[in-house]
Amino acid sequence: MKATVKKQMASTLKKVGRGVHLVGFLVFPLFNFAQSKNERVTNLSGQWVSENVHSIKLNTDELKDLEFLKNEVGNKRIVAIGEQTHNDGATFQLRGKMIEYLIEEMGFEVILFEAGMFDLHYANESVKRSMQIDSLRNGILWFWKNANQHDHLFAYLQQQLQKGKELEFGGFDCKLTSSYGRKNGHYANMLKALVKTLDSQFFSSADFVSYLHVWDRIDADMKKGGLGSFSFKMNAREQADFLKQSQFIQQWLFNKGQLEWAQMVNTIDKGIVLYADFSIGKALFNKEWLLNLNNGRDSLMAENLQYQLATKYANKKVILFGATYHFARNIQTITPSKVRGLRLDKSVTTGGILHPMFHNEIYTIGFTAHEGTYGYVKKGGKGKSVKKASSKSLSYQLVNQKYDAAFVPLKNISADSQYWSNGAIIRFLDYKTDTAAPDWSAVMDAVVYIKTMTPITY
Repeated sequence: MKATVKKQMASTLKKVGRGVHLVGFLVFPLFNFAQSKNERVTNLSGQWVSENVHSIKLNTDELKDLEFLKNEVGNKRIVAIGEQTHNDGATFQLRGKMIEYLIEEMGFEVILFEAGMFDLHYANESVKRSMQIDSLRNGILWFWKNANQHDHLFAYLQQQLQKGKELEFGGFDCKLTSSYGRKNGHYANMLKALVKTLDSQFFSSADFVSYLHVWDRIDADMKKGGLGSFSFKMNAREQADFLKQSQFIQQWLFNKGQLEWAQMVNTIDKGIVLYADFSIGKALFNKEWLLNLNNGRDSLMAENLQYQLATKYANKKVILFGATYHFARNIQTITPSKVRGLRLDKSVTTGGILHPMFHNEIYTIGFTAHEGTYGYVKKGGKGKSVKKASSKSLSYQLVNQKYDAAFVPLKNISADSQYWSNGAIIRFLDYKTDTAAPDWSAVMDAVVYIKTMTPITY
């Protein structure tokens, strides 16, 4: 990795809110899958495009151009909407418009973010009390919170609250990702208050007191800032003892009917152990360790979503909001299969775990861009250049057919097998990697193409 990238990552770690999500960036390493100059390109047929691709208008708040979603999504009650990276301004804006349509025209009522389950549990309760959407915005990750491209979405959500629309918000990450969970021992203090209210005798029991002593250490680490705020030092014996205590607390909460708290304790404590030996050196240079960390995190996020989708929001229409990597399924079929030593063919994704459980109910949407810039910049900032995609890429094909933005369902790719079965590329993990799949419809259900990416502004 270049020195400038290391410097940027080191700077990022200075702020807790940014540091806790470092691995979210690391699951998308930068690499280049070269294409031979002599490689023959099979073009996407104009007939297939005219029959399947839906043009979308950028830079407009009108929703009429998204009417195709009713037919494409159909009766699916779970829509997962991704992003190529966490630095995609045009994607943020268009995804926000899609969310507005799903709520306004299709009756969706829950948004679950790739952010801390506890953080958004607290934010959701705060929104209900205050009727102010800022409580939600303060609970999500910093790049989503601060993006000007999300202003319209949050203004829309505020309007819906004022109209009496019943909306629910939640998170599915196993980490504590905002000040709601990480500052002043807030999470542990709320757990203490709950237990004391439910059973003051159990609150004073040796088992619970011992468990809280571990959380005192964790909270002390969080106060350090930087890496110390999410790298919790425990030896193997301490980890085993902590998880045993955690399981006891979970069961007690479950027996008391506190299902959501039991689930939060379960995955938050497992997440603490998962990150117990985190270091920047391991994240950068020990790819087997990073693979295990990524797989562990995605597995825990899937546990949270399984509870939320099957129990808490079993009869609700739910939008999932996060990175496409986590929502994609069959990631093992993607080529290239090895990314600077990180094995995609050995990766486990949240979407891959969830899809067999909810395959008739879930619709997954990714994003891809052809050119432009991306990044996190002040208004007027330039961002980093997007490498123009290969001539075999979907984005190249749609540029040639004069699309600025489009929604591309993948269910009918067999109707143009000459293109789709000949190494068709959809660059959906970053802006340098030409990724191909033997069957793109097995990875996601649709992809949104944007010709020119723009960075996040704040």
